[in-house]
Amino acid sequence: MIIIKLIMLLFICLISSYLGILKAKTFECREENLKKINNSLNMLKSKIEFTHEPLGDIFKDISKVIYSDKDNIFINVNSRNNQFFESWCESVEKIDNSFTKEDKEIIKTFGKQLRKN
Repeated sequence: MIIIKLIMLLFICLISSYLGILKAKTFECREENLKKINNSLNMLKSKIEFTHEPLGDIFKDISKVIYSDKDNIFINVNSRNNQFFESWCESVEKIDNSFTKEDKEIIKTFGKQLRKN
């Protein structure tokens, strides 16, 4: 009977450890994606200030430099002003699920401010 209890206890510890590791990976992925967004926005700010390129060209440059995959906000955004915000929001919703709802709302708000300027 004691052996069964020890085996069950070991099993519970292993499962709990595995679930903790999985949860930690989501936080790690979120941190990495937030750093990419931060670097992207810094690059966007610099390009707007110094090169005065159109947003579409800037977004293409950012997605080539910062992101290695096709799953990023900047490659999917349509830079036409009348549809910019809608396109931005769609791109934010399509990106990685490691972002929280609050993260996505903040990124959407940035797109709204970018459209105004």
